[in-house]
Order: sequence, then C-alpha cells, then structure tokens
Amino acid sequence: MKNLFKLLLLTGIGIVFILQSCKKEEKEPEPNDINIFDVSNDTDWDYWAVGKDGDYLFVKEENSLPKEIFFKPENDKEGYPIFLDDNGLPEKVVIENYIFLFGNYNGNKVDISIISPNGNIEMVRDIETEIDWSTLALKSAKSVEDWRGVLKWSGNVAGGVACGLSVAATVASGGAGLPLTIIGCGANIVGIVTEFLPADYEILGFSATTVGAVTAAIGCVQSVGISCALDVASTATSIVDISLDHIAENEENIRVGEAALYTGHGDIQITLTWDNGADLDLHVTDPSGEEIWWDEPYSSSGGILDYDDIDGLGPENIYWPKNSAPSGNYSVYIHHFVWEDEPSRPTSSNYTVLVSAYGRVAKYTGSIMLNESIHITEFNQNGIKSARIGHGIDISKKKLKKK
Repeated sequence: MKNLFKLLLLTGIGIVFILQSCKKEEKEPEPNDINIFDVSNDTDWDYWAVGKDGDYLFVKEENSLPKEIFFKPENDKEGYPIFLDDNGLPEKVVIENYIFLFGNYNGNKVDISIISPNGNIEMVRDIETEIDWSTLALKSAKSVEDWRGVLKWSGNVAGGVACGLSVAATVASGGAGLPLTIIGCGANIVGIVTEFLPADYEILGFSATTVGAVTAAIGCVQSVGISCALDVASTATSIVDISLDHIAENEENIRVGEAALYTGHGDIQITLTWDNGADLDLHVTDPSGEEIWWDEPYSSSGGILDYDDIDGLGPENIYWPKNSAPSGNYSVYIHHFVWEDEPSRPTSSNYTVLVSAYGRVAKYTGSIMLNESIHITEFNQNGIKSARIGHGIDISKKKLKKK
C-alpha cells in the first residue's frame, strides 16, 4: 500500500508538471520563422512579411507582380526601397542618397550604375548574384497567382539586390560603395520567403489584436525602436517618399547613368545626354586621328557609334568593345547641330558626358549654344583629364543631316 501511495503521488506530480508546461507553452508561443500580414486596408502597402530575427519586407503589387519593395535587413538601421520595372525586376534602389540603377540582366549577372550624393557616377559590370534573373523575368503575371507567389518573387528580388549591392560595395571605385558594408547576400527573411514558405502558410489580416499576438511582429517593432506596428509601415513609406524626391532631383544623372547601362560598352565608352529637344552630336577621335561621328559611325580601330539621337535628350554613345581599344590619346567633342528647317528647336542645352575608359569614370556637365562645338576632354590608358582643354572641332566642312 505504501508503494502504491508513492506511485500515485509521483504520477500526480508528473501530471501537474505536464499541465503547467503546456500552460506555460500557451502563454509564450514560439514565434514562426516568418509572419505575413495583409496590410492593404490599413497602410499604403499590400503585404508585410516579418522575420523573427528582426528583418522585414513591405510589398506593393501591380498585376500580381511586386512593383515596389521596402526591405529592412536585421543589421540595417533604416532599410531601403527597391523600385521595379514592368517585368518585376529591380530598376532603382536608393540607400543613404546613393542611387543604384540596375540593368543588363544576363543569367545571374547584372550591371549597376552608381550615382553618389555628390553626383559622381560609377559603372560596375557583370555582378554575380544568387538568383537567375533571366528565369525570374520569364515568369508572367499569370504565373504569380496569389499572395504566396508575390511574396516569393519579392524575396528573390530582395535577395538578388542585397547580393548585388554587397558586391558593388567591394568593387566600385571612388568610395561609392562605402555605405554598403552592412549589406550581405541571403538575409534571413529572403531565404525564408523564397525557400521555406509552406504552400499552406496562413496570411494574417492586419489588426491590433493579430499583431499583438504575434511575437515576431512585436520583435520587429522592438528592433526598429518604435511603439506601434502601423508606424513601421509609415516609416517605410516616408523613406520611399524621400527616395522618390531624391530620384527626381537627379534626373539628368539618372538619364546618363541609364543610357550608359543600356548602350554599347567595353574598354572605352563615351555617353552623351542632354535636357531638351535639341540635336547634340558626339564626336571622338582615336589615337590615329580617325574621327567617329554620325556620318562616320565606325573606325578602323574598332570604335562604334551605336546610338545617334536627333530628337532630343539622347543618348549618343561611342564605344570600343572589350580588349579592342588601341593605346594612345583619345579626344571627346560635342556639337550642337543646326536644323535650318526647324528654327523652333532649342538654342541652348545643358549636357552631361560620361567617359568610362580603362576602368576609370569621369563626368562632365555644362551648357552648349546652337552651332557651338566644345572639346570635352582627352584620355588614354593612363587616365582621364580632369577638365576640358582646347577648342571645339571644326564643323564647317561637316555634311548636313538627312532625316
């Protein structure tokens, strides 16, 4: 009987311990790796994905593709917006007043044009990322049928951007990548969204009750040091608005940066853009003295004029493909062409010339009058001159254009 009493006593204690453990577990639920909220009724965003380690992702969608993403990795103080093109691929990213322009997607590689706060521009080519952009671009809006597809697409984009920016930080010259030392490939929320999001994962309606019950969301609030979950969305929107203003203020830098991304490039690339409907022409002489311009678009040294714009804004672009440019001195000129049958064309223009040669980049800006020609700079394999020199080209014997 005594032994039976001991057995019952021990059994009772065990049951109480189990019940207390369950009760404790109910009070302190283990947070999910990621929690996803539908915030479309309460904020400017459609979805909010919150990771238990403090990183999060806001998404706006359009035609079932992400159109705008705000991504905050755990180790980043503020986070940054990612603006996407109509194919759902990154187009512009703004971090600490640095503007990153993405283009030339080729498999898992991408080119980035970096505009620094002081207006300098760097070009970084063939950055390897962790995703195949060409595969992502092949997806149509129809293939992304629900919120789960939008979130996975967004996670891929955020991961690819983070990886691209971290590489750009290490290879960009002139210090353009210094603010990006905190960014690394494969942030926690990216891996979870893209790889481990179950097919039956629940999307939660956004409300004070829901957010208050989710430890991961509370942790996200704590990590950014604000008191209300709605403020997280508001902060993201505010940073996006500031970024859009900064983009608008850098219209001409973005124009020439984008033009340099999408035109021919190699050992040497000279790109010209301007701000109105005038017709500016780009002229470059190579080490042998041969001139490339709109009437002679190819040189025997391998130079090519691949874009000649006559309707305004540009671009004009002359380049030598990789491993083809001869050593020696090159000279860059621009000319404001006169259309005698179109007297209403602008009589002056503000121009930007971007010279990328032998791993160095220089930008030149100024104004040019009708029929004026300006010598922009000279360069060779040893460097690019820091200012304009000499006089413009003699255009008196140039042929008239024909439309």
